[in-house]
Amino acid sequence: MKEKVGSVFFVLFVTAMMAGCAITKGKDGHTYVDGNCITCINNPITGEGINYSEKTPDYQQAVEVRRIRNGHLTKKELDNTPYLEGSTSFSKSIDIDTAYTLIKREFNFITQYEWENTYLYQDEGFVYEALPGVSYHMRSSVPHRFKGVQRDHYIEAILNKNGRNTDITFKFWVKVSRGSMGQYALSIKKRAIRALR
Repeated sequence: MKEKVGSVFFVLFVTAMMAGCAITKGKDGHTYVDGNCITCINNPITGEGINYSEKTPDYQQAVEVRRIRNGHLTKKELDNTPYLEGSTSFSKSIDIDTAYTLIKREFNFITQYEWENTYLYQDEGFVYEALPGVSYHMRSSVPHRFKGVQRDHYIEAILNKNGRNTDITFKFWVKVSRGSMGQYALSIKKRAIRALR
């Protein structure tokens, strides 16, 4: 049995090395790969640690490394963090009406008519303005996945015709660490460009 466990850890170690992960050996005797303890075992029923304590400095440091790397905030930090505003812009060689349809579908934006027939309340953050062939302006609370976490928050899309191109600007308001805003903007831009292919 010990040989099997040793083989599994060796395979994990080699895989982590090949993937370029940061591997550290803690003073508590456990091995950490990119902030994740790969030798820690939890009770499958209670979820509590069997061979480790979450109070050890090594484990706490690993949690902090993982949290900072992922741009995630603790519940307390999230509650005390204001919504940050970010934006990203790009131009695409695509007809504005086609771009509107693809962006609307990808981000689940809805029209004023759809809003009025779906919801019984007025949302002050909701915006829908359309001048077909010229410009579109949409804003509502929509889902967006960033680093494995899906958040619902306001995203705004502004599309303007520019000759044969369409200029597209996204604005968003989200609770993430300030250092993650650039990556968050890039994730929205990549999602939009993927939808416009």
